[in-house]
Amino acid sequence: MRLLELEQGSEQWRKWRRTRRMASLSPAVMNASPWQTRRDVIAFYRDGKDATDNPAMAFGRAHESDARAYAADLLNEFLTPCVVEQDEYAASLDGLTDDGETLVEAKAPYRGTASETFKAALQDSAGGYRWQIQHQLMVTGCKRALYVVWTPEQSVHLFIEPDMEMHKAIRAAWDSLWTEMLDGSGLERDDPQWLAAVAAYRGAKAIADVAELALTTARDGLVGLATRDRETGAGIVLQKVERKGAIEYAKVPELAEVNLEAYRKAASASWRIDEAK
Repeated sequence: MRLLELEQGSEQWRKWRRTRRMASLSPAVMNASPWQTRRDVIAFYRDGKDATDNPAMAFGRAHESDARAYAADLLNEFLTPCVVEQDEYAASLDGLTDDGETLVEAKAPYRGTASETFKAALQDSAGGYRWQIQHQLMVTGCKRALYVVWTPEQSVHLFIEPDMEMHKAIRAAWDSLWTEMLDGSGLERDDPQWLAAVAAYRGAKAIADVAELALTTARDGLVGLATRDRETGAGIVLQKVERKGAIEYAKVPELAEVNLEAYRKAASASWRIDEAK
């Protein structure tokens, strides 16, 4: 672990964060954050798009010192924020004990005791923040982390020890995200041309869906009036067509040892459009 002389919130700190795999982003990388996605993380590193400031973030900053003071009383130590790194991984800590054995991660949720963060801590859980804390433990090599959830009404805390399996999972997830970022597969497009094309597609699809429903309903109406296998009238021929079922070649014993790849047609490609989840 290496301590850096960087002030959290400074411009220099902001630029440095985009060169390291940061603990605060690990919940999103692990798909465990209700506020950020992996795409948001990729957009941060590629384009510098950081989380938009909001009342919850402002409340957290305003009461960060209160949460740190609560942690300092528990540890009987003077705590200050610090920035650490270990190779490409890094973390901005709310505090670190003088012996380097305990780190502090403090939260001051906007909704106080009604927040899910506070409720989870009462159940001895750090929720999605467990990935941030394990990332911090991985970077620092500390023996434990003190996790504090401070509210004006009540505060709660728990101690968390390193989990090597979670550390492996964090590294694997970050490696995967870095690959997505480099090849562009995980970046969501939002340029004007793309947005206009998406709007045009959705509009056309909505019209097509209505037309398809009307066509299916009308077709079912015609079929429902059929009394024979072939009906004609008003320029329409309604013909019942029967097809044989497809052969399940995998169930043919004689073909079990036959390599059917030599009989496969040439590959083809097509585009499929789905709504992102």
